[in-house]
Amino acid sequence: MHAHAIKVSSGADISVCKEVLDIYLKCGMIDEAERLFGEMPARNVISWTFMITGYGKHGLGKKAIRRFNEMQ
Repeated sequence: MHAHAIKVSSGADISVCKEVLDIYLKCGMIDEAERLFGEMPARNVISWTFMITGYGKHGLGKKAIRRFNEMQ
């Protein structure tokens, strides 16, 4: 999934992107998650929530708050 997300992230379905995003965040791969999130063709509430909670789980509270404000 990681290799597929890297190769076709801009053309991937949003449901595939959000699941790969969740995997990255659960593994602590914040840089990869941010890159994928930035390249997603569309974002929904779930993808925003994954980013915000992912930052929080890894002690990046300020980034979580910034992302929440960006979402609003």
